[in-house]
Amino acid sequence: MSAAADPLSTARQGETQWAIAARQFRKRHTAVWGLWGVRALFYLAVFAPVFCAGLPLLWQEPGGALESPWLAKMFDRLYWANGVDRFFNLLMFTTVAWWLVKLVVRVAKSDVEARARVRKRAFYWYCGVLVVLAVAQGFKAPLLYSSTDYVDYHDRIARYDGEAAALSRGLADLAPGSKERDAAEARLAELEDRSVLFTFIPFSHREKSPLGTVDRFRGPLERSERGPHVLGTLEVGEDVLAQLVYGTRISLTVGILAVAIYVTIGLIIGGIAGFFGGWPDLLIMRVIEIILSVPGLFLILTIIALFDNRSIFMIMIAIGIVGWTGIARLVRGEFIRERGKDYVIAARSMGLSAPRILFRHVMPNAVAPVIVSATFGVASAIIVESTLSFLGLGDTNVPSWGQLLNTGFVQKEWHLIIVPGVAIFITVTLLNLVGDGLRDALDPKLRR
Repeated sequence: MSAAADPLSTARQGETQWAIAARQFRKRHTAVWGLWGVRALFYLAVFAPVFCAGLPLLWQEPGGALESPWLAKMFDRLYWANGVDRFFNLLMFTTVAWWLVKLVVRVAKSDVEARARVRKRAFYWYCGVLVVLAVAQGFKAPLLYSSTDYVDYHDRIARYDGEAAALSRGLADLAPGSKERDAAEARLAELEDRSVLFTFIPFSHREKSPLGTVDRFRGPLERSERGPHVLGTLEVGEDVLAQLVYGTRISLTVGILAVAIYVTIGLIIGGIAGFFGGWPDLLIMRVIEIILSVPGLFLILTIIALFDNRSIFMIMIAIGIVGWTGIARLVRGEFIRERGKDYVIAARSMGLSAPRILFRHVMPNAVAPVIVSATFGVASAIIVESTLSFLGLGDTNVPSWGQLLNTGFVQKEWHLIIVPGVAIFITVTLLNLVGDGLRDALDPKLRR
């Protein structure tokens, strides 16, 4: 075979298989664009409170000190009732800390290899701190839990504005130099001295219109008592754009965690079936065939319908329980192909245990097609979660693109159909572009 026809001839001296795959991936421009798009969605999910929040970044009560309710309530369970939001808030602060560490290392270390070693150690610390903080907030650690009451700052602003307007009108009726006029002027000066700074979108996904107000669906760019809404509102006053932004957190969480669950199950079960063969392989394959005989979506619907209180974590587990069969069959085929190779025979002759050969030596060589399948699986899991929410079987306590679609379909509101539909389409398309690029980069037959 000529060097030009040999797909491995493009490998550089000392280059690993994953380095070759990364270089081949970068040659596919649509896949690179898709990866940048997925990264943008991820950062949008992580830094969602920076773009839209109902809490002021800076707030000063009349005659009071300057404070930051946004920072003070970042881990308040009364405000961030959903555990996914609190985890992403943790991820936001730890990501900023990681960026600062990388910047300091880049400035302090001139040697490229030394920078890489320090960044690697720092990344391990970053992951460890993130896990500890996530577990701590799960157990209601005092440092990550606030018992302060929920405050509607938009209502406070409206009340202060109303009070200031009433005082301005009433000054004309008060005699100059009287105690009442002096008190009114002092109070008016306090009200005018207050300050507030909101995020770009001054609403969160959970904020509703004040009690007692008659509300309705609002179209894009329509204004309510609290301010303008770029994409309109729902019937109870929730901002659609905030719902869309925070829905990114839910979609990515469901996609990544559900796929992580069924990839883990599929790797273990498929590896056992392919490596050992015999009756374990026969038993596992019959179980897989039984599960595959039922359409996956109907099986997920059946599992979800068994429970009255459906949570987003239950949906992840249901998708993970149903979706592992395809990964298991793929891993089984890879292990059957790998178990007869020389390095496996050599490992057995050295007396290595079966679990060590299975997970330490064979698994890394069989995981490449699993990564490709997992990338497509994230897109499929997002579609499944949106489908469940559209059918009314999702978690009603979290913002979901599927719920927006359902609301738009029921209420015949076109903007509630187009906006989340476009968001789902863009997300799934970007993930599929990345999956196509990974498939071409990891398959030697498709390398050019």
